[in-house]
Amino acid sequence: MELLPPIIGPVTDPGGRGAKQVDIDFYGHRYKAMTSAILYKQASLLAFDKIFYVAPNVRSNRWRPPHRPAPGRVPPVRRRDRRRLAAGRDAGRQDIVTAAVARVVRTLGSDLEVLGRDPDAFTPLLTRSTPFEQISHTDAMADLAQLGHEQNTEAEIDWEGEGILSRKSDSPFFIIDYPKGSRGFYDREDPSGPRCCATSTSSRPRATAS
Repeated sequence: MELLPPIIGPVTDPGGRGAKQVDIDFYGHRYKAMTSAILYKQASLLAFDKIFYVAPNVRSNRWRPPHRPAPGRVPPVRRRDRRRLAAGRDAGRQDIVTAAVARVVRTLGSDLEVLGRDPDAFTPLLTRSTPFEQISHTDAMADLAQLGHEQNTEAEIDWEGEGILSRKSDSPFFIIDYPKGSRGFYDREDPSGPRCCATSTSSRPRATAS
């Protein structure tokens, strides 16, 4: 079920890791531009088993980590039962990413040329027949420790850490099995993985600050 996402509202995602919220005056009331539709997605799951949004989100960042997709258009896919990848959530997100990249390569070749991007660089992604790699939070923390980046192992991986993982990867990947409490209060515990959140983050490969 595709739902129309909220654009403004009295409340939005309280997280954001440094992202500031944008307040607007709405007929004399202070409303917020959506930084994320996640609170509304959770409420929508009370009525529908499977939903997706194409959510126009607005965040005020001093900078955007280059390994993260731009937050302006986020394709969230959710299931009420919140199973892990076997339920198809991240597989669905992979399909969306692949389809979007394929369309850009097919229809916006001149724009890619202006940006100095080689369309052939996307061939490995577009011809990929296997799922994106899934890295557990525990394994990601171990990799970062070996690479000299130490942080709280019970916390969400910070932007610098995600960037390090991105630069050592050759393809997009998901980080899964975040410890319970490391992310927003609205991220539910995975029934098939006690003490883990039923959520994931996605990152693109070989990202640089340029």
